[in-house]
Amino acid sequence: MSANAEVIGQAAVSATLAKTKREVIKVQMQDGREVEFGLKQKLDKTVIRNDAGTPTGLRFDYSNGQTRTFALAQFADVSIVLQAHGLSQKLGDEGAGTDSVDDMVYDIDTLADRLAKGVWSEKREGGVAGVSILATALVEATGQTLEQIRAFLTELKNTEKDALKQEPRIKSIIDRLQAEKVKKSTVDLSAVLAKVGLKAA
Repeated sequence: MSANAEVIGQAAVSATLAKTKREVIKVQMQDGREVEFGLKQKLDKTVIRNDAGTPTGLRFDYSNGQTRTFALAQFADVSIVLQAHGLSQKLGDEGAGTDSVDDMVYDIDTLADRLAKGVWSEKREGGVAGVSILATALVEATGQTLEQIRAFLTELKNTEKDALKQEPRIKSIIDRLQAEKVKKSTVDLSAVLAKVGLKAA
């Protein structure tokens, strides 16, 4: 590599790093704290917890230096409404960005099970496409309930789920379920195939 090429390469790396580095402004808050905001960020929200880690309130820091603190006890009279709103948001977010409706149902059901056990969050890999049909196939193959299978799959890595899909007994069930799904589809497959010069099987 020539000296000029090396300099150009280093400059490109520096430019990339500069773009990816988050630009922030430091704001002195009313109570003396210093809070960092993104250049377009107006609000920074913090959950306040007691020594046991239980949430007791919220703190809203605004980029103009103002701060508001809200104790959860203030909202006791509407707590059930807030709970419903928060649960709706949390469950809805779990299905956001999922292409398959079946996978969306599966992801939201899995989160609902976890929340019912008192687990708010856990480290996990991103979702696997087709996990709902894998779960259905495993229910059929093992005779276990869907709830049991969901608990089992939650503990697996994505690579393990993908491997399960290829296991001959499971794959044959998945292939049959997918074929049945295509038959139920409102899409005229014959018409689609005709566009590329093929006849339906």
